[in-house]
Amino acid sequence: MVVSSFNCIEPGTIAVNANIKQVYTKIAGRGFELNIVALDVHGGIKANYNKTVSVEIINLLDNAIVASDLSFEFTAADNGRKAYSINLSQAYQNLACKVSSTLGSSDTINSIVTTSSDSFSVRPSSFSSISSSMNNPTSAVGVTTKAGADFFSITASTGVTSYTGTPKYNNLLKDHNDSEQKNKLSGNFSAANEPSLDARGTNFQYKEVGLLKFAVNDIYDDSFTAIDQVNDCTDDFSNVLVNGKYGCKFGNVDELVIGRFVPDRFEVTAHTDGTFENSCVTGGFTYIGEAFTYNAAPSLTVTAYNGEGDITQNYTGDYNKLSDVDFVIASPAADKIQKGHDNSTNVQLSWDPNVTPTLADNGDGSLTFTLGDDQYTYTHEANSIIAAFIPKVELNFTAITDSDGVITKQDSPLIQLSTDSPYTLTPTESELRFGRLNIDNSHGPELVSLSSPVYTEYFNGSSFVTNTEDSCTAINLSQFSFNSGVNPIAVASGSSTASIVNTPIAAGQIGLAFTPPCADNTGSIDINVDNLFEWLKFDWDGDGNNDNSPTARATFGIYKGNQKQIYFREVY
Repeated sequence: MVVSSFNCIEPGTIAVNANIKQVYTKIAGRGFELNIVALDVHGGIKANYNKTVSVEIINLLDNAIVASDLSFEFTAADNGRKAYSINLSQAYQNLACKVSSTLGSSDTINSIVTTSSDSFSVRPSSFSSISSSMNNPTSAVGVTTKAGADFFSITASTGVTSYTGTPKYNNLLKDHNDSEQKNKLSGNFSAANEPSLDARGTNFQYKEVGLLKFAVNDIYDDSFTAIDQVNDCTDDFSNVLVNGKYGCKFGNVDELVIGRFVPDRFEVTAHTDGTFENSCVTGGFTYIGEAFTYNAAPSLTVTAYNGEGDITQNYTGDYNKLSDVDFVIASPAADKIQKGHDNSTNVQLSWDPNVTPTLADNGDGSLTFTLGDDQYTYTHEANSIIAAFIPKVELNFTAITDSDGVITKQDSPLIQLSTDSPYTLTPTESELRFGRLNIDNSHGPELVSLSSPVYTEYFNGSSFVTNTEDSCTAINLSQFSFNSGVNPIAVASGSSTASIVNTPIAAGQIGLAFTPPCADNTGSIDINVDNLFEWLKFDWDGDGNNDNSPTARATFGIYKGNQKQIYFREVY
């Protein structure tokens, strides 16, 4: 019986027929062994075959010879089966073993050339090197790119010649918190190419903020060994032979952490304008010139977004790069709408942001900026002598930019009032009144107590009226001076003691009173107020400046009037 064909099979397998598939996946650079078997016409082993054969390894994709000049002489002792070893340093997707033999004169045919019935692949053991243009694996200053907007590259290399596969990556990658980021990475690798041996993708985008982790085998190739994947390799990444088989897949052997990814932009997603608190809470007003603050502080919530319009929830903790000083506000200098006495210039004010605002990290990609205990003071001047009004202050945020240069989108839908001031909060409420302190002259007999009216007033739009809602102003007796001296006050040869009934004031009245100096002790007491609150001063001297305290005279006995009085006439 003559030899019909040859086959190349795995050691230890039984060649039952010429069509058996028995060559498994190999790894480049690792030696392996195959058996050449001589087969008779029935597909069985020709046990007494004793000829010389030559073996070539053929790349079936281009019919190129990968290995040749392998010559083996069968002897009777081989029982039709000859082992040989080989080491292929390059990667191949589809190889076959080709066996050739020249027959002797006793055979019926002159030669036999057989290509093994089972082709096989030789794969790299791993992606030995992976790298990225995003090489900042910390939350610190370094390389950054905008999430879901900018492109970056990832390079995977096997270091193995002739590898032409295309890597893939896991869609369940993890972030710096080890939380899964399903389908957050997009982009593709190119096929590996010579001579760099690299598979590189330049169109990658990551849709979250922070870092992205590639664990072992997160970058992989599961298709290079397609020719073997029915039965000649195992469905895993094993580089260790198990029952003679390696894994069909291979991947990266080292973890790669890339970053840092930052938001594409911020948007204002919520705000509260805030309300003012009256300095005189019980009366429901504040004097012009008196400092006041918020009842409810204004706040602004900004949210981080990627380039596709999704919230980047990882913009929090160490990866939040906003601080309260990044919220830049132009100092307001005048009321937004209220005109002054000239009906032309808005009422002026000053703003003192003397308490640090708060910035709350909400842990979901948003942060809420809340102003502190700021102080507002409307200017106590002639142009402010107008009817009571509700203040309205415009706080214009001119910039909200984090330390990475991520800016707040100018056309944020909630707050855009002008192109110059795209983010505006307008706290309001409270009531402002232009006020002053007034004192009336008084007189009476020296034998009874004398009351001297001291009261607060405000301008109602046409005249000054007593501010009966004032129950807050606290003027102490020590702020008064009498005859430029101290209390008690000398009146003739007697004395009078001044006292205040209402501290703080009641219904706008202080209740200044003097005890009687006793019989025949007549005379006057000049009343002055020292260290008066600026918001209760008035232009009593007519020089255009509201910087005077009121004066008056209290007289025991015959009333002669104030020394400033030019003419006096009694009418009967």
